[in-house]
Amino acid sequence: APDGGVIDGRRVFAAQQDSVEAVYHLEYHANSSGNLSETVRFADGTRYQANLTFTADQVLIAINFRDGASEQTSITFEQPHRLRFNKFLKFAPGADPRSLHESGDFAMNPVDSSATADFSREIFYANGTSLQEEFHAAETRQNGLRRVTISASNSNGESGNWVWQQGVEKDRLTGNAIDKEQHYILFSGDFYRDGSADLHLEVYASQTAYETGELPLFTADLHIGPDGGGSGTVTSKDGIEAFDFGTNSELRG
Repeated sequence: APDGGVIDGRRVFAAQQDSVEAVYHLEYHANSSGNLSETVRFADGTRYQANLTFTADQVLIAINFRDGASEQTSITFEQPHRLRFNKFLKFAPGADPRSLHESGDFAMNPVDSSATADFSREIFYANGTSLQEEFHAAETRQNGLRRVTISASNSNGESGNWVWQQGVEKDRLTGNAIDKEQHYILFSGDFYRDGSADLHLEVYASQTAYETGELPLFTADLHIGPDGGGSGTVTSKDGIEAFDFGTNSELRG
């Protein structure tokens, strides 16, 4: 049996169609490497070209779109349980944003079932500014119980941090966040095995307001029963407002 091969194909489209012709090429080698490419020619003279080159531990993707945009992506398998990728995208001429860069690193350890994920993105705009975004996650296990930590942030000042701890009788979620208006938000939740939950939320004018001991803009406490109904309170400078709701989500103040 052959250890590799080459396949070429060509398709001609019917008259009056936007697509005129498509050409394909597939090449495979004995060392698990190869190449796959596609070129589509259009009636207006533009072209779409895509090329994928692969080896046993890496994939490279290059695409030129008919509007002038282009994309380059690399995916690398550094270990059996680790993957990295980089992506560069240049938008069509005159577009805003102009380009973006994304990268990621994902790994897991089958021995202890731990895992990590790291992702970043930067978007570049026509005025010379950029928006940076980051996401990080990690999972560990102790005595068979999962613990997941997540953090996310961007260069506009928004951020969030969450911890999910699995327990024997309940799971617990805690965290904090800063929203677009720079409010500082604290939240926690206990999720019980019978399907009920207790949730708590505090919203402050800013992180500085929280750190200097200012009172929150409001706090909210919510209890959800196993049947989906529940009750709660919202506390602010205007007082305490109590409410309850049924299993059909009807809210009653």
